[in-house]
Amino acid sequence: MLLDILYSNKNLRHGEVPFDFGKRLHGESKLDIYVVWKFITFLLSKLTGGFLPVNLISFLFVGGSGVFVHFAVLYTALAMSAPFMVAQSMATLVAATSNFLLNNLLTFQDRRLRGARKFWGYLKFLAVSAVGIVANVSAATLAYERLVHVVFFATLAGIAIDTVWKFVIANRFIWK
Repeated sequence: MLLDILYSNKNLRHGEVPFDFGKRLHGESKLDIYVVWKFITFLLSKLTGGFLPVNLISFLFVGGSGVFVHFAVLYTALAMSAPFMVAQSMATLVAATSNFLLNNLLTFQDRRLRGARKFWGYLKFLAVSAVGIVANVSAATLAYERLVHVVFFATLAGIAIDTVWKFVIANRFIWK
């Protein structure tokens, strides 16, 4: 919060005041991976002048991890002689699952789905994401078969279309 105040008003004066904390008698620190994650995404949002909201940055980072998952599944399936469209479909589904779980944990932690709501949220996520998934597989397959015939570039084209769709859907329908 202090960082936000100092960043928002450059004219504020500030200084360091030494302070020694006493030993903790009860409980434990609330500083966990989620707090660190939010701080990093907050800093990146501030570096863009607030143009990219914190949740979008988090969503994009999670999506970036999904790209690695996607390519791992895709190349494994292709190595097992699966047709490109089948491999792309499998990779998209596995990456979507990974992204849902990580977004539930990090991006939308304040609205985290638990228990049965998590299961139904996942099914709803897949259902409303179906448009993005179909667009992903279709665009990637079209790019692969008709344009570049390079797995990497064709797949990135599909992922780009899918990412925009899923962020809009996630914010409006899954983690409202």
